[in-house]
Amino acid sequence: MRKNFKKAKQILRQENNKKQIIAINGCMHGKDNQPHKKHIKDPDLSYEKICGQSFWELISNDKELYTKIVQPLDREAKKRNSSFKKIYIQKVNEMTGDIIKLFCARNLLDWNKIIEFISKTK
Repeated sequence: MRKNFKKAKQILRQENNKKQIIAINGCMHGKDNQPHKKHIKDPDLSYEKICGQSFWELISNDKELYTKIVQPLDREAKKRNSSFKKIYIQKVNEMTGDIIKLFCARNLLDWNKIIEFISKTK
């Protein structure tokens, strides 16, 4: 991330941008009591980490957006959660079937087969 910030600053300077360039790492939630991430040897690797309410206010000019956005995000997450659960259960079942097929004998895990699968030279 720091390298990308540095590259972006260099590109902006090449375009004759005379304004001060500040790289910002925006975080949707949380807090950071030390937002200034200074790099002493190379100032172009420095950036600001803006979190939670400060981040949402920065991008929207609305001090309360961080509370307004929670309910729509929650609704969207709940909508997607049921389809995620279905896919997750399918994958767990598929992997369980593979383990049974490959590594079980008489309904018991065959640890030698597992160790061979993981470690044996081909």
